[in-house]
Amino acid sequence: MKVIIHVLAMNSFSGAENVAITLIRSLQRRGGYRFIYASPDGPIRQVVEENGIEFAPLKKLCIPELRRLFKAHQPDMIHAHDYTAGLLCAATAGRTPVISHLHNNPPWLKHVNPRTLAYGLSCLRHRKILGVSQAVFDDFIFGKLFRHKQLVVGNPMEPERVRRMARQKPAEQGYDVVFLGRFMPQKNPLLFLQVIETLRALRPETTAVMIGEGELRPEIEAFIREHGLQSAVTLTGFLNNPHPILAASRLLCMTSSWEGFGLAAMEAMSLGKPVAATPVGGLPAIITGDEGCLCRNREEFVRFLLTMLTEPSAYAYRSAAALRRADEMSNMDAYATLLADQYV
Repeated sequence: MKVIIHVLAMNSFSGAENVAITLIRSLQRRGGYRFIYASPDGPIRQVVEENGIEFAPLKKLCIPELRRLFKAHQPDMIHAHDYTAGLLCAATAGRTPVISHLHNNPPWLKHVNPRTLAYGLSCLRHRKILGVSQAVFDDFIFGKLFRHKQLVVGNPMEPERVRRMARQKPAEQGYDVVFLGRFMPQKNPLLFLQVIETLRALRPETTAVMIGEGELRPEIEAFIREHGLQSAVTLTGFLNNPHPILAASRLLCMTSSWEGFGLAAMEAMSLGKPVAATPVGGLPAIITGDEGCLCRNREEFVRFLLTMLTEPSAYAYRSAAALRRADEMSNMDAYATLLADQYV
């Protein structure tokens, strides 16, 4: 039985964590592997263990802790998610093969700087570099040097699982517009609030919910207070299962400054929710037709959302298109097989 350790930097649940857990759960059913999920301890532990996955807590993601982890479990393969984990695992893995799995393409990736130099050096050690979209590799300034190691794998899509999770405990309340993601610069939650403020000026009854937590929460709370949006915008905090609220609501709005893939868009479309999103990262490959709209500025977001909220026939058409698109992209078996091939 092969021992494979997945190493992640965050102690809470979001896109990369979702992908790792989904992959492990699928491959555990096939047998032949012992998977260990390792990250700093925190809310993610509950999610991992609820999915029947062994969790190895780290005091923090650092070289001494990784050395201790690898010595204790003697893995056959290390699957490191995103840049920091990939860099540190390459430095501590010894002869154990390392897969670097990139879930996003932050702006610093495009320029020569200490971070791109350090990650570039670590790529010499990686057996394979997986990316959730071609944009991840295109943006990496040293990406051309490692083309022979790169593989675009996308993300696992399980529309039926999203629908089952949505039915677990129906939400008591739905909203017009949903923000789903970490409160961090990448997701640009303040632009979301600006969109809602403008939309409210045109349609005063508009309601919104922001599902998540993160470093920008104080700024978000201040904006809501200073712009009189307390009755319009609900903050739920982090939710293990946000899908019941998403199912009860009407639209997803993704104001991201950058994205590796954009998994939340697929989750929303699995529930028949049209998506308004910025044209960054993998999102243009997801929203390719009538299932949503790629918006370049606040005005375009407001125009699309207002149409969806005021024209029932237009909304019904887009909702049906979203369901079709989600089912087209369902790929769990193929995704699991592709990743299993990397563990040989």
